Amino acid sequence: MEDIADKIITIEYDEIKNITFKKNEKTGLIITLDGNNYEFLVRKVNSYENILVSSPSFLNSKQKEQYRSKPVFSRHSWFDESQYNMICYNDPTRYDFKNLNGGWGIGTTETWHLENIAKIIVELSYNITNYEESNIKEFSNIFFYGSSMGGFMAMVLSVLLKNSTSIADEPQFNVTDDGYWKNLKRNIFKGLTEEQIKEYSHRLSIVDLINKEKTIPNSYIVCDCTDEVYWNSQFKVFLNHQDSLPYNYNNFSNIHFRFDGKYIGHRALPRNEVLGLIDDIMFLQKRKNMLNPVVNTMTDEFGRRIQRLYDEYTGKKISYNKFSSKKNMYFNKWLKCRVDIKNVGDTENSIEVLGDIDETVNVDYPDWFKNDEGQGCIISSENNSLKLQLKCVNDGNLDIKLRGSAFKDENNRRIPVYICYKKLKVNDDVIFSKDYLVWHDKPYVFSKKCSNNEIINLEIEFVTLNDKYPYLKQLLKNMDGNQGNLKNSYNSFRDYIKYIKMVNNPLI
Repeated sequence: MEDIADKIITIEYDEIKNITFKKNEKTGLIITLDGNNYEFLVRKVNSYENILVSSPSFLNSKQKEQYRSKPVFSRHSWFDESQYNMICYNDPTRYDFKNLNGGWGIGTTETWHLENIAKIIVELSYNITNYEESNIKEFSNIFFYGSSMGGFMAMVLSVLLKNSTSIADEPQFNVTDDGYWKNLKRNIFKGLTEEQIKEYSHRLSIVDLINKEKTIPNSYIVCDCTDEVYWNSQFKVFLNHQDSLPYNYNNFSNIHFRFDGKYIGHRALPRNEVLGLIDDIMFLQKRKNMLNPVVNTMTDEFGRRIQRLYDEYTGKKISYNKFSSKKNMYFNKWLKCRVDIKNVGDTENSIEVLGDIDETVNVDYPDWFKNDEGQGCIISSENNSLKLQLKCVNDGNLDIKLRGSAFKDENNRRIPVYICYKKLKVNDDVIFSKDYLVWHDKPYVFSKKCSNNEIINLEIEFVTLNDKYPYLKQLLKNMDGNQGNLKNSYNSFRDYIKYIKMVNNPLI
């Protein structure tokens, strides 16, 4: 690593957040997690750019000897010309089993190295990208690339990191169908029966991992239909399993295929073509993620929840009246904002809401929001524009959390109810004036010191899903009162959700 890194840092996994990456510097990392060392090469360009992650390549016999005890950072030469933040990682499976030319990230029977690599990449991405400040959806700026074995690893990582994207050039989809499987089995799974090896199928099969995680990755796959062995043993088998994947309610697959006919066997695309392909895919994904991420997230969650209730009714788990009441209760949760305010200090600290309060605004001081740090206040409203005047009682720290309504399902699990806040102004300071999508467990948090009797003026603006698409209310109402027509009414609702997504995402 010394010959390609400007500096090398050896740290523990929980110290990744403390790394300071110097712009355009090649930083070598040796990161310890679960008693294993994981090697990375990182170059940061800026906090707002995409992150390209390159998977290691399978080694030929000469390379195997050359890199027997050295990390393989495939495509590190791209660092000097890439406009993106870039990460290369090594697979320590080769260190565990010296006879292997490549390990597919499988690791040992005790440790799945690729899963640990995914955990480290998550922390590196948090270090490189300030997701909240840049308004980028978590991990949507991460693109994994690899070919053959590396393509398999890229797809695995994009399953483990939701919202990320993999670009896989002729990847294996099932390691057990590859010609190198016997070597892997003999080394990694020595002494295990076929039945015991099945317990590790999610490490070996993309289909098994997708079904285990219940997530179809954003994946762009390049296939060569003239590579006969690959076409028959890998691609066709994977294609035959498409109907078993866990599609979500809108029936869109996130897997895209490109078919080539190179007549050159099992080889990756030329370098310049790969770089051009990566640029194109990054552009497409940015369009899909950023055209209207607010609409995507809100409609996905709302549509999925209504569909679940409908499925419970058609599956005879709940009555028609129960379906109707739960649907309406859920919809009403989406109509209000919720603002939690607390003057954090000691027992006597609190907040007073001054002036005339609009009848659409509810102010509550619940007992559970009182402790040794003071009494908190909860404000909820359907009014899209709030102007509030607060008085701080005692010196303290004013905490403001912009949330969505609290909602739990029958299993007491918190369910997201999204609200899009568009503006927060505190006194004369505009804290933000752009879309911030939040829900109860992921609020927008603002904090400032305050003094006794200090007056705080708040201006808050927000929109709900109903504000954006008021026709939804009528479609939901159509499901009430006519049980015989429920199927048609639900289908109209479902089609409208699809229509919203198509209008806001013409590339889908």
